[in-house]
This record gives sequence, structure tokens and C-alpha cells, in this order.
Amino acid sequence: QGVNPASLILATDTSFDGADGEPVPVVVFGGNVGALSPIGGLTINATGRAAVPVVPTIERSATLAGDQVVPGTGDLRIISTGDITLGANEKLSVLGDLEMVSGGAITVGDISALGEIAIAAPSIRLRARSAGLVLNRFEFLDEDDGVDFVSGSGFNFSTVPVVIGEGSSPSFASPSGADDRTGNLRSFQQRLFGEVAVEDLEAGSRRFDLRSLGPSNTNVAEALAGATPRVAGGETVEQGAFVDAAQREKLQRLGVFAREAPTRTRLQALIGRALYEDYGSFLRVGEFTQAEVNQVTVDRLSGERVQRALDAYEGFFAPAPDGESAASRLRDLVSAKAEAVIIERDTGGALGEPFAEYLSEEGGSLLNELRKLRDVLARLGALGLSPKERQDALGIILGQVRPDFVPASEFEDLLSSIDQPERTEQESSP
Repeated sequence: QGVNPASLILATDTSFDGADGEPVPVVVFGGNVGALSPIGGLTINATGRAAVPVVPTIERSATLAGDQVVPGTGDLRIISTGDITLGANEKLSVLGDLEMVSGGAITVGDISALGEIAIAAPSIRLRARSAGLVLNRFEFLDEDDGVDFVSGSGFNFSTVPVVIGEGSSPSFASPSGADDRTGNLRSFQQRLFGEVAVEDLEAGSRRFDLRSLGPSNTNVAEALAGATPRVAGGETVEQGAFVDAAQREKLQRLGVFAREAPTRTRLQALIGRALYEDYGSFLRVGEFTQAEVNQVTVDRLSGERVQRALDAYEGFFAPAPDGESAASRLRDLVSAKAEAVIIERDTGGALGEPFAEYLSEEGGSLLNELRKLRDVLARLGALGLSPKERQDALGIILGQVRPDFVPASEFEDLLSSIDQPERTEQESSP
């Protein structure tokens, strides 16, 4: 007679959710489980968590080479003859392919994977939950709609899953939004997430849970694709390609925090009347400190304009081969010249006018960098943000290049005056 394989039961302190910056105990797998010889079962925190954590609670370690995962080091295979059970509100993150095989039932919640998510069992159960906060790679707290599954490749479920617990129905997101290999997920919402990159899931020593974002395959979403949203005052928003999940994440660098409109609001837009209630969210600005920021309904944004703004931003802030960016050069040049101008100018004078005179005479390099920055701001202005949304985003962008001793208002005056000296001279001519 054979020996029954042993089961693996793991438990951690589940009292922390990470929302206030406190570390969350994590179960880390350094390799496959049961791949050579199946285990008898796996249970992680059987009693579950009272609160939804903002970060993953179960991970597969991986070896990185630059911004890429060394092939095979991020994959996780769990093979069991018995049940595989992840407790309520547990979140699993894998920098590779995930494969779970059981001779019994597999019960899981949120999963984010760089590669394919494959689950094979006679019974697959998905834990529903209420909406919760999610910490993204920019250290901002976003809100999801409930339990979700995000794959950088696709899904391969052997049977149709059953939903257990209370909360929103599970959502699945993948690069094309139609990466259900077996068709067993057809009754669930599928979203077009776009490409999943390593940096979306890990930055430094921190791992992240992904939200299911992007256009949906549901009939409602298909109808909504033809709706043209309008902003305050009846101005029609130019609609290009949709804004995908990767663009939404990158927009936060510009101080624009995009969110999806509630289903009720999007349905109202179909009949030509909808109120976009864009309100504050919270971002992490310190270990235990949060600040409120504006949220912008993604339906108001044009994907084409967003991409142009992101391209301009990356071109200005991304390091060149020599390791220096246009932004860092600008900050150094302004620091060197503005201090002298401030010292020499009359008390109460503005920085813009004397600085513009300097630029017209000998500031060729500085003038070039300032024009690049002004192009970034012009692309930001083309997004169709409200005055407050634009002002807040402007503060975040300029805060990255403005020397601390230069007042924000005078730095903006400087940007607006860089091409004015010649015009002033012409206008003053008899």
C-alpha cells in the first residue's frame, strides 16, 4: 500500500492590511510545490483575513536581470492530490506562469501573474469580496471593484468556476481581453488590460497586486464604446483610442489619477446626459501619511492625447544614455542662474522678466530645456482637465524641476515669458 502524501498548512499574522504603511507578513515560495511528488493538500490562512490587504500576501520569489525575469525563476507550480485553499482576502502574485493542479477543489482569491494563470481541478472556487484599496508601483492607493485576476498571457481553467462568498463578481484581465483558452470563463467579465510588465508587479523589494482594468467584453461595455462623454460646459471630449491600464498607471506621474466611471454613470451617458463625479482619492506621501488627490474619470480622456502627453513627459524626464535627463539639466541650470538673478534684482521684482532677458542673450541650453518642459505642459493642457485638476497636475510636474528657492508662481511666469523679450522689443519700436 502507498503512503498518503503529507499536506502543507501555512499561517501568518493576518491582522495587518498595509493601508497605513505597516509591513504585511507574506508567504514566499522559493520554488515549485509538489512538482516532483504531489503533496496531499495546501492551505494558507484557512480562517482568512478580516480586511482586504493593499499588497500581495503570497508570492513566488524570482531572479531579475535588469528589468526582465530570468526564464523559469518566476514560475510557480503547485501540484496536490487534495484541496488547495487560499483563505479569504489572500492575494497571490507571480512573476511568471502560475499552474495549480488538484485532485480535489481549488479555492482562490486575487491573483496577478506576469505569465499564464492555469488552474486544473474537478472544482474551482473563486472567493468574492467587497471593493478594497490597492497599492500600485507609484506608491499610490487605488480602489478596485472586488476580486480580480490579471494575467500577462491568458487563462486556462479546466472547469467553470463557482463563486463563493459575498461581493462583486470576479473580473479577469489580460493583454487582449479575450485570452480565455478554454472558454470556461465566458460568463465572467473580461477586460483588455494591455501588456503586463515586470515593473507593474515589482519595484525594488516591493511586490504589487494588479487591478482588473480596461474595456470590458460585456454587452454594456460594447454599447458604451459608442458613447461620447462631455465635460463641464458641454465641451465634447475628443475620443481617440481608449486609455489602457498601463497608460493610467503612467498618468499618475503627471499628477493625473484616472478612474473608471461607475456603471450607472456610463449608462446615463448613453442617453446623452451623465454627471461625472470626480472626487478625491488618497496617495501615500510618507510611511504613514496620505494626501488627497483629484480623480479623473477615464471616459473624459482621449487615449491618443494621453499617449502624446506621456511621450512628451518621458522624453523630458527619462535619463539619456549619459544618465542625465532634460529635467535634471534644467533644474541645475535654473538653480545656477536664478539665484544670481534673484540677488541682483530689485526687491519685489519678478523673476520672469530679467530671466527672459538672460535667456535671449546667453541662455541657449537653458532656453531649449525650458521649451521642452513647456511642451510637456502643453500636452497636459490638451487632456481636457478642469482648472483645478490641471493646476494640481502642474504643481506635481513643476515640483520635480523647480528649485526650492524659486517661488512656484515666478517659475510659471518664467515659462510663459521665455519667448517674450523679442516681441516686447518689436512692440516698443516707434
